[in-house]
Amino acid sequence: MDTMTTVVPWPAAIGLARAWYDPHLERIHEDAKARRADLLQLEQIATGYPSAEAFLTELTLDPPDATSDQAGVPSRTRIT
Repeated sequence: MDTMTTVVPWPAAIGLARAWYDPHLERIHEDAKARRADLLQLEQIATGYPSAEAFLTELTLDPPDATSDQAGVPSRTRIT
């Protein structure tokens, strides 16, 4: 199964994205545990919305409190 071209219903799509990103957290973020918790929280919140559009609209207008509230300077690391 090619997950980059497979159509996945909402909110399962965000779970697939989180699962793909999870192995990269340790390499990219010093605070990987907190970032993982943030992603899990977003995945849980996403289940309450009927579509990605509704979820992203609400997220940008009223973002949740982050578990990693001391995020610091953003990393410029690129995933390749």
